[in-house]
Amino acid sequence: MDLLCSPFICHVVGITYQNIEHRLLAEMLGDPLGETPHTHTHTPDDVNLTTDTQVKVWMNKYGWTENEDGLIFIHSQEESVKPKNIVEKIDFESVSSIMATSQ
Repeated sequence: MDLLCSPFICHVVGITYQNIEHRLLAEMLGDPLGETPHTHTHTPDDVNLTTDTQVKVWMNKYGWTENEDGLIFIHSQEESVKPKNIVEKIDFESVSSIMATSQ
C-alpha cells in the first residue's frame, strides 16, 4: 500500500466511523495478510508488526484510542452531525389540484 494513501484512508475512517476493529483498520491500511479467512487463519495475537506499527502511528496522529477488545474509538459522530429542520409550506390549492388529477 502506498503510504501516501494512508492519510486519505484515515480521513475517510475519521468521518465515517465511530469505532472500528483494529483488524479492519489494519486491512484498510494495507495489511499484507489480507485477513481473508480462507487464505489465512490467525488469532488476535498473530499480528503483522509492520502493519500494527502503522496502525499505532496513525492512531497517535489522529488521537484514536483502542480498548482491550481491539476496538478503536475514532470519535462520536454525533458531535459532527448537524440536524436541520426542513419546513415546507404547501397551500391547499396546490394539494387540491394534485389530488383531483390523481383520482
